[in-house]
Amino acid sequence: MESRLVGRDRELGVIDRAIGAVRGGERRILLVSGQAGIGKSRLAVSSLRRAKEHDFAVLMGSSSPLQAGLAYAPVVEALRRYLGTLPEPESAELLDGLHDIAGLIADPRLSPAPPTGDPELERTRMFEAVLRLVERITARRPALFVVDDLHWADRGTIELLHHLGRGSRRRRLLLWCGYRSAEPGGPLTALAMTVRRDESGVELALEPLSDNAVGELVGDLLGAPPRAELLSKVTARAQGVPLFVTALVGGGEIPDGLPVIVRDVVLDRLQRLDDRARRLLELIAVAGAGGSPRLLRTVWAEDGFDVVLRQLFQQGLVEELVDGPALTYRVSHPLYAEVAYAELTVGQRRSLHAAIAAALDRTDVLEAAPHYRDAGDLVDPARACEVLGAAGQRALDVHDAQEAVNYLSVALHHAQSIEHADVIPELMDGLARALQANGRLDDAASLWNHADALARSRGDSPRQRILGYYRSILEAERGNVSTPMLPVPFESEDPPIGLVVHWLIAVRANDLTRLWLVLDAMIGLTEHQDTAEARTVAHFGASVAARIGGDYAGAYTQNQIAIEASRAIGAESREHYAYAVKLQHPGLSILRGDVAAALRATGNPGASQVQFHLPGAVHYVEYVKVWATYISGDLAAALAVADDSLALAEQVGQDRLTGRALAARAFLLLENGNIARAEADLKAARECYDATHDDLVMVTDLAETAYALRTGAAVDATAYRPPRPLGDLLVDWLRVAYSGYLAVARKDQPAAQQVLQHLRVAGKTSPFLDALALRQEGLMLDDPELLQQAAARLDAMGARLSVPKALTGAQPLSKREREVVQLVGKGLTNAQIAERLFLSERTIETHLHNSYKKLRLTTRPALTRWALEHADD
Repeated sequence: MESRLVGRDRELGVIDRAIGAVRGGERRILLVSGQAGIGKSRLAVSSLRRAKEHDFAVLMGSSSPLQAGLAYAPVVEALRRYLGTLPEPESAELLDGLHDIAGLIADPRLSPAPPTGDPELERTRMFEAVLRLVERITARRPALFVVDDLHWADRGTIELLHHLGRGSRRRRLLLWCGYRSAEPGGPLTALAMTVRRDESGVELALEPLSDNAVGELVGDLLGAPPRAELLSKVTARAQGVPLFVTALVGGGEIPDGLPVIVRDVVLDRLQRLDDRARRLLELIAVAGAGGSPRLLRTVWAEDGFDVVLRQLFQQGLVEELVDGPALTYRVSHPLYAEVAYAELTVGQRRSLHAAIAAALDRTDVLEAAPHYRDAGDLVDPARACEVLGAAGQRALDVHDAQEAVNYLSVALHHAQSIEHADVIPELMDGLARALQANGRLDDAASLWNHADALARSRGDSPRQRILGYYRSILEAERGNVSTPMLPVPFESEDPPIGLVVHWLIAVRANDLTRLWLVLDAMIGLTEHQDTAEARTVAHFGASVAARIGGDYAGAYTQNQIAIEASRAIGAESREHYAYAVKLQHPGLSILRGDVAAALRATGNPGASQVQFHLPGAVHYVEYVKVWATYISGDLAAALAVADDSLALAEQVGQDRLTGRALAARAFLLLENGNIARAEADLKAARECYDATHDDLVMVTDLAETAYALRTGAAVDATAYRPPRPLGDLLVDWLRVAYSGYLAVARKDQPAAQQVLQHLRVAGKTSPFLDALALRQEGLMLDDPELLQQAAARLDAMGARLSVPKALTGAQPLSKREREVVQLVGKGLTNAQIAERLFLSERTIETHLHNSYKKLRLTTRPALTRWALEHADD
């Protein structure tokens, strides 16, 4: 019988109302947070009981620190348990046709969907398949889906739950998510924000129990009213945390001087167990979510299992989870499991993991892999290679680099220990890719070198060549781009993917001579190859060549043809060819004058796949999105993307990426008027500065120029640099434009004329740059008409770029003039404004005439735009 839940009447009321709403056909998301031991899991159990009383389908899974390396583990646990409780025909009907979920739950009744080669698309399809499964369940009866201890979950699990919460509108689903409030961060923060904004979301932050509630709980635990002295000690030490109360009272008397930290409390409980009970508790802790009776009996292998288990139940240390025929045991709270596990020696842990691995179903990689990983050399190395290799490949398939490193490194160790030559090269490749994607470039380089030495010793020249491309990409990422450092020298007969590698190296090295050699070979590919890969690379090469030559219209056309050609490439390698082509598409679209198309093109789903060779790939995509969003005029959104871009750069851990992300954000902060934060970012960016990287030079120049324009700070007289042939297009031309603004502000006519000339020449093939040239001319001539023409042309392209305030020369409006202008911004006519302000129309016309003159504007649409831009001033 379930014990009484003390001190949670308010929370139970919220849960009952949510259950009632879901019974009525609505959807609810319940996010339960609180510190460790506050009672989240206990509340989840009460929620399950209440839902079952109303004939809900119940699904429950929980994350565990012992199995935190497995992607989507709690969702898999919940779905498996629930499907296992159903009759076979019913579960088969629920799964019918959901092949995209096969890789997640590995049900023999589902054949895996054919791979698309697009990891993001496959992930989306998997998410949609899970959503459809949940919708089928809720079509039959309301459902409660509980996922506890989300603070240990992988990012994918949280994003999948986020998808379920947003996608299950008007479905009879109560999604219950629990996590430690002190440890959310990252995706949990985003999930919490979504719940707060969602009218169907409820956030429960569990607070410590009151002293009265603690008294009630102690009385229930003891079966009698507590003595005042004991209650005083418990109240002082536990500080209202139910776990602490339970642990303290479970020991009878509280030892003097006992620290209040939960680890010591739990240790005190564990030390009171006899050896047999302690061994069984440790086994259950190590088994984690897989602690079935069959498994535990097999591994424990002692008499009296039921007697010892009952002892643990009576002391509140173990609980059982029953889902139809499925029964599992677990330590009653994760902190007990953590402490029990931590107190074992390494040898004891390995022995238990090895015994569990041997007892598990060999086909269940999801459950077996963590135990094979942590069993050290106590498992069969051949079998460990098989299980851990499969787990590592699964991690690569779902783009979890850290999980892949964890499993593949151990698998490789086992393979090398038994000289399992057939699998060593494949494991080396997978592990090197995972290390590279994880930003551990030096470790990846060392492993690629070992793989190359192995291929050389076997005389495997084709494999050496392929490994050489991988190593070359890595050296480019590390900044080692001089010819002696490159494992594969350039050859004009290189295959298409090899030429893409050499293109990357030449760009990274800022070596225009080498780049032209590579581009000539790329463009000539179709003369002797008629494949989708050759056509893609050839047109991409032609696009780059046109771009370097200043023909932006031709570059856009060739890039479009390359994108179309890439669609015919096989799914397994398509994104490796299409990634760079798609990456430059937003910039070319903006130069062409189509900002809306650029924003649509900022998504680059192949980035996560390419990231296994280029750790910065996902950051590069976000960086491009920063500038497209800024040019569209959405400064707030651009700053948000800049924050994401910086976080990704820091995650990769390369100074050039971090520096340019900081400089980009500094520029946006300056545009937003936040000088202090911009100065801090600029200072940090300067610490990462490296003049050998064009992209870093460009964005730093842009931020420094904008800072000087905004603050009047001194700038090196040689700060202006002409357009550069390589690097980021948008940043480079924004840098040129801002150099022109600064030259005008400082009355440096030669520099201003130089900028104008560069913009005019480039503007012959770029409407966007032609409009910037017109603006530069208007600023130099102090001509409002030219400035209005430039603004109108930019606006028609979707480019909302205003002239920096330092150059407008506008005089301040009077209070009444500002009032009139703001009403113009709201769309009122002169007559309506006159009526609103109790003035004559003639007076309104006078105020508007003065406002046009002061602001140096000539049209009402321009005045309206000014009013909207300065609404918060």
